[in-house]
Formats: sequence, structure tokens, C-alpha cells
Amino acid sequence: MDKYIQGQFKKTIFKSDNGYIIGLFKIKETNISNIDINKIITFTGYFTDLNDIDNYIFYGELVNHDKYGEQFKVNSYKIVLPEEKDS
Repeated sequence: MDKYIQGQFKKTIFKSDNGYIIGLFKIKETNISNIDINKIITFTGYFTDLNDIDNYIFYGELVNHDKYGEQFKVNSYKIVLPEEKDS
């Protein structure tokens, strides 16, 4: 099963010209046992556009960077469609 985190993009820390982003993400749901819900985690990956309105699912793996510590390396992602009728 693919590992994922679902939640909301919070902030860009670094963005390159080729779309590589390092940012912060607030987790609302995950299938990774050692990550807490409502935790803010650093993520890395290539993205076309992120905003703080939509919810996302990031698929990838938890890695431990020698200098920056625990990060979620994103291989793919998608926007979560709202489930509420008013959305």
C-alpha cells in the first residue's frame, strides 16, 4: 500500500524554477503509524501549483534528511474534492 498524508498545504519554504518545492503541510489523515494527526511536517517534491484553500493527498515516503530531519518526499499528489454539499 502506498504511504500517504492528507491535509492542507501551509507554507512554501523554498521554490526552484523547475517546480521543486520544500514546504510545510498540516496532516489531517495518514496511513503512516508513527505520524500524528494535526502535525505539521516538512515536505519535498515537484508541484505545478499549490494553495492553502484546497486539501491534498500526497503519496510518497517518510525520509530522514541528514541536515533537516524528518521530511515527507512526495512522488505524486492530487487535490481532494470537497464532500460537503455547500462546497
